[in-house]
Amino acid sequence: LQNSIKTIETEILSKMLQGEQASQLSMSNYEAIVVPTKTAFFSGEQFEGKVVLGRFDNSLSFDKVIVNKKELQNQTGQVELKFPAGNVGQQDITGELQFKEGDSIVKIPIKSSYTVIPEPNSAVISADKMNVVYRGVKNPMTISIPGVPSVNANAPGLSSAGKAGSYVMDVTNVKSREVKINVSGELPGGKTVSSSKVFRIKEIPRPVGVLGAKDGSNGIIRMSRNQVEVSPVGATLPDFDFDLKLNVSGFKFQVSGKPAVQVSGNRLTGSAKAALAGAKRGSTVQIFDIKAKISGNGSYKLPKVAPLVIELTN
Repeated sequence: LQNSIKTIETEILSKMLQGEQASQLSMSNYEAIVVPTKTAFFSGEQFEGKVVLGRFDNSLSFDKVIVNKKELQNQTGQVELKFPAGNVGQQDITGELQFKEGDSIVKIPIKSSYTVIPEPNSAVISADKMNVVYRGVKNPMTISIPGVPSVNANAPGLSSAGKAGSYVMDVTNVKSREVKINVSGELPGGKTVSSSKVFRIKEIPRPVGVLGAKDGSNGIIRMSRNQVEVSPVGATLPDFDFDLKLNVSGFKFQVSGKPAVQVSGNRLTGSAKAALAGAKRGSTVQIFDIKAKISGNGSYKLPKVAPLVIELTN
């Protein structure tokens, strides 16, 4: 009788375990997982990867989960990941899963990677005929390749501005009328991509003379005798894209009907003031042959400064 009972117990337990095993091993508990060779592909590349079967057991509780040197708490069945994507370029995911099996601890390593590419926040618009850099100034440039964290850019007069992607181009000493910028970088997969672009080199436009707060871009300036006497002479570049400071070191001053007076500096000297004192109301005086240089770049030769014509109001 006891043997019969043991036999029946064994059969019942075997049947129960077979049912549980069949349930656990059922193909309905598996998922098809696509594992690409990398997590970012570029247009024109071939997709490479594999499909594997993965099984998730929600009753499985990990003793310890470590991802990127941080321990994650309360993880069962599968590990949920959520952290900042990081900087542009390839980022690694490393760590390990730990759980007890009998009297020992089993460690399963985690090793994967993903690629961070820049999020577009503006359209790329290029005026093809306006690819221009100017001599005599530091032309700011932004150079990058989407999906590449750092690039190599080279051209005559090109230098890094310190910040990633920011450059400065100074073509003052470049003799040609064009300059080519060559750019290259390595994609996350190891492939090298390169490109180049040609920019035209132009001279700084002709400056205009300034007396006090008035410039001669609109023709004759009407001013009082006292204003002419005390106002400094300067030069400006109206409607120029760069805010350049121009220093005046001398000019010629002439009252209508009298000889021209050479002036050093940017204000009327005694002889120039004496000539001005003899001028009548309505007379015109000219300030011409203005000597000007770019502040901080005195070696660049500016075009001849446009003269000033002033009509005296008293």
